[in-house]
Amino acid sequence: MIRTILFDLDGTLADTEPIHFAAFSEVLRPKGIELSREEYFSRLIGFNDHDCFAAVLGENGKDASEAHVAMLIERKAGTYQAMIRDRDVMYPGAADFTRQCAARFPLMLVTGTLRAEAEMILRRAKLRELFVDIIAAEDVEHGKPAPDGFIAALGRLGFLLRLRPPIEPSQALVIED
Repeated sequence: MIRTILFDLDGTLADTEPIHFAAFSEVLRPKGIELSREEYFSRLIGFNDHDCFAAVLGENGKDASEAHVAMLIERKAGTYQAMIRDRDVMYPGAADFTRQCAARFPLMLVTGTLRAEAEMILRRAKLRELFVDIIAAEDVEHGKPAPDGFIAALGRLGFLLRLRPPIEPSQALVIED
């Protein structure tokens, strides 16, 4: 029996992957790295910002220190947020589907994107209030495909819905690209 739905954001509810690629490319270009569209979409698309920058910098013999990666994440976040600020990035039908799901189940967002970005997208689409909470990139040590985000989501739901029996992993439907 399904008792909750855990949604991904990028590539599932929102068509943001091309914008992430553009923001990564813009931030990496001054470092002398030209990120190809093919490389991003075939190999890096599932990485969170930290893991993407660390991989690309390391593979190109550039400074992949935590401080440098953190600086690039901050720069990319500003670039990305400026790119999406006034855009409707939701897939057609995604908002209606989410509303229908929220009428029956508690929803959680489990995303590899930063919390501020996820909040911006959901608020613009008038969907934020439908989600019990968000597990974002900064909430887990290991990004997808590691299960950390999903485990954290079930734990958070268990706490927030503590008057009900705990939700087992087999009772969670995950909608992921």
